[in-house]
Amino acid sequence: MERSWLRLLRDDGHDTGRAEQRSGGRMHMGRATHQRGLAPRPPIYLDLWATLAAVLGAGAAYAVDSDGPMLFASAGFAGTTMRIFTTDIRLRVIYDRDIVLIYLIGFFVNLFEKDDFYLILLSSFFRSFLYFSVFYLLDCAYRAYRSRDAIGHGDMKLSIAVGVFIDLPQFPFVIVLAALLTLAFGVSRGISRKRLISRYTYLPFGAFFMASSYIFWLAHI
Repeated sequence: MERSWLRLLRDDGHDTGRAEQRSGGRMHMGRATHQRGLAPRPPIYLDLWATLAAVLGAGAAYAVDSDGPMLFASAGFAGTTMRIFTTDIRLRVIYDRDIVLIYLIGFFVNLFEKDDFYLILLSSFFRSFLYFSVFYLLDCAYRAYRSRDAIGHGDMKLSIAVGVFIDLPQFPFVIVLAALLTLAFGVSRGISRKRLISRYTYLPFGAFFMASSYIFWLAHI
């Protein structure tokens, strides 16, 4: 199937690769079914978890002596990160509305920059484009070599939102931390289920990508 930037942006963050083999010989198709408009409903407790994360995020920003706008930004960032973390792990899906919300929070933060507002805004647009391009090109290269996706479409679009918050020097460290946490999660889950990791095992990189981004952003505000 022909891939294009427009088709990728229309995709609601769903993986179209083969699914992971589950017990009893059944194939859990996961996010492949979402391409037909069958995205599952979020868990009923998701909003509660997001609210608790938002409160903790505001408290964390207050602990590092942040001002009012940063308190709201940290609360929104933490709450939305919890939503993405939960849906990516539990449902294997990243909803576009959560990605857009993260981006809008970043734009809100830039509004309160007193010095060089337009330069900061332009820089955030450039970072978003650069991070997305890196993910997209890596996925295209891997797909040309192995004929399957290496990076989920939702993860690529998350890089656009992350570009508003994370500066270029921090981005490699965010990727390394997210990759290590994702690998640790995959290994521990495989051990608990007594199943080895294979090339079809789903690894929720987007969940830990957002968590790592929030950690680095909070450490530098």
